[in-house]
Amino acid sequence: MKVVLLKDIKNLGKKNDIKTVTDGYAMNYLVPEALADIYTSAKAKEIEIKQKAALTAKPKAPKGKKKKKAKK
Repeated sequence: MKVVLLKDIKNLGKKNDIKTVTDGYAMNYLVPEALADIYTSAKAKEIEIKQKAALTAKPKAPKGKKKKKAKK
């Protein structure tokens, strides 16, 4: 069964990866624990749209810490 990972899972994959796992592992552990969703073509398109949006989003400029002036 193909699943889309919703979170990083050690020894399986990272968030948004599409993995093939056994039916029992998917239905008894991954899906009930909200670690994965069952793969569908609609879910694949949704992930693709999110990834494109993340790539085109402007990176935020890091806010620098203000340095305190030394007292005289």
